[in-house]
Amino acid sequence: MSPKLNGELIFRAFLSIQTLVSNKQYALRPHAVTHMLSEGFEEKDTIESIGNGKIIEDYYEEDRCLISGKFQLTEKTYENIHEEEAWVKP
Repeated sequence: MSPKLNGELIFRAFLSIQTLVSNKQYALRPHAVTHMLSEGFEEKDTIESIGNGKIIEDYYEEDRCLISGKFQLTEKTYENIHEEEAWVKP
């Protein structure tokens, strides 16, 4: 059975991801780029969604997680997206 992160560890891991992204210390995986192109959103939208999102699934044994967040599509419309992210283990 794979270990699941408790709430505090998830929070710390997510803060690490947000810090790395805000410091521009990240790289988009090919899957994310393909998804962005097919869905019509941009890198800035992915970054915005990470900034206001939350971890909804953790794949600790694979050093990755699934983040759900949203970005502003138009002045009155927001779009929800899910992004798979690699993370630094706390």
